Amino acid sequence: MFTPNHKKESTEAEKVMMDLVFQSTQAAESFVMVLIKFYQENSVSIWNGTECKGVANIEKLLSELPQTAHTIDTYDAQPIYSVDKKLTNILITVSGKVVYAGTANHAFNQTLVLAKDPTTQNFYLAHDCVRLTS
Repeated sequence: MFTPNHKKESTEAEKVMMDLVFQSTQAAESFVMVLIKFYQENSVSIWNGTECKGVANIEKLLSELPQTAHTIDTYDAQPIYSVDKKLTNILITVSGKVVYAGTANHAFNQTLVLAKDPTTQNFYLAHDCVRLTS
């Protein structure tokens, strides 16, 4: 059952993630420093088929990407319920266009799963999958 508390969590998480997406037009180094704080050692990031596990590997991948400019066409956030209602995750989908360091526009889809750390109850990026579709 979707409760007002779940809606609040979904809305807050959606706002945080959208703020991060819009920050991507800043210098790549500062964006990586902000974004990497949302990953944990069990996090997985898949960037157009390249899989990275753990904070150090994800940070290396992100720091190697050129500066970007995004145009967001659509985004959505939905709760993913578990047996333990305290550990409800949030699925976020984003689609749009991205330009890498002055290259042509590419369409992209990004799917993120925010999970709750069972110890701190804070959300973190458990899964992050970016796929260029054109």
